[in-house]
This record gives sequence, structure tokens and C-alpha cells, in this order.
Amino acid sequence: MTFFFWIPLGLSVGATAFVLVNDDFGKIAKAFVVALTLGAILLIFVPALRVHFLVPLAMQLIVCFWVALYLRLER
Repeated sequence: MTFFFWIPLGLSVGATAFVLVNDDFGKIAKAFVVALTLGAILLIFVPALRVHFLVPLAMQLIVCFWVALYLRLER
């Protein structure tokens, strides 16, 4: 059974959507966020890519913290 957390996954997908529609981020930043989120989703749901659950969780948290820091600095 694969163990993963729903809340960081949802937050990282939402943060990725936020980065993609926001014009403040460049192409490289958008590609990086999409790669991290899609990589985490692949590592979670593809059985052939079996890794410890902390690896995709860390990838998701990087995206979440990055957007949280951006939103905090925009105030």
C-alpha cells in the first residue's frame, strides 16, 4: 500500500496552478514547479517508481513553501 498525504498534494497542485497563471514567475520557475509537482505525483502513483514516501512529500513541500514565501513577501 502506498502511503501519502492528501493535504500537501492538494496544496502543491494548487500552488502549481497559482504559479502558472501568475505573471511574476518566469518560464524557468514555472517549469521547475511543474516538474516538481508532476514528479511527486508520478513517484506516488506509479508502482514501478517505488520510493520512500518522504521523497514526494519533500517535493510537494518545496512547492508549497516557495509559494507561501512568495505570498508573504508580496504583502
